[in-house]
Amino acid sequence: MESKKGLYVGCGLTYAPESFKENVASVKETLRERNYDVLEFTGEQIATPSEVYIQDIQNCVKTCEVMLAIVDYPSLGLGWEMAVANTLKTPTLAIAQVNTTVSRLVLGAAEIIPSFYFQRYEVFQDIPDQLDYFLKDSNKIIATSRNTTAVEAT
Repeated sequence: MESKKGLYVGCGLTYAPESFKENVASVKETLRERNYDVLEFTGEQIATPSEVYIQDIQNCVKTCEVMLAIVDYPSLGLGWEMAVANTLKTPTLAIAQVNTTVSRLVLGAAEIIPSFYFQRYEVFQDIPDQLDYFLKDSNKIIATSRNTTAVEAT
């Protein structure tokens, strides 16, 4: 399999239980095993606010070719990351567990923004397959995403 460069996996951590964080780590490991180049966010490691911004926004979101946003838990930081990805027209798959309440803003973005998609998953182990399918189905979008005009959502 050819390496898929620059996958950023973002998620809300502040209000998430430890089991969610472990599941996200497991998904990221599975994606690495599938030859994805998974960019690392700062997470809960000790860092100054400016170090978090530089790593998460400048080094990850602004350089990734694709973003996977796991939106199971509310997060201002993840919302910011998705907004930056949208501004850059980075193809983004937002995903949430079937029983999770998701912001109407996220759901609306998926209806309006051509490079932004939303799906539900049953169990965490489904996420890598859903990402594979998303990428296979949207290769032309990924190839042209940064060469098209942005769609503004209000």
